[in-house]
Amino acid sequence: MGTKFGLFVGAGLGYVLGTRAGKERYEQLRTWATKIRQNKLVSKPLDAAAEKVSDAVRKGGEAATDKVVSLVKEQLFGQSQTRVEYVEAEVVEVEVSSEQNQNTENK
Repeated sequence: MGTKFGLFVGAGLGYVLGTRAGKERYEQLRTWATKIRQNKLVSKPLDAAAEKVSDAVRKGGEAATDKVVSLVKEQLFGQSQTRVEYVEAEVVEVEVSSEQNQNTENK
């Protein structure tokens, strides 16, 4: 309860101080933050961290989805599902000439 109360007090205090500072001060702070974010020393680590977080969330989501699917299948069909591995494959179209097509039909 103490954490929630502290968070509430902090948000309220930030709101009151922000409204007193006004829009001009807000714009100054926003411009300053944008300049800092565009600095290479700041943007590279932040972008790398964002990429890592994104990958971790994606992998966690896939694992959770696989687990839910297996549990639902087990409940519905009464069988345990093993993990399915997907293989990437490329489909290649092959054109058959009319001669080859006729030879195949004649056989």
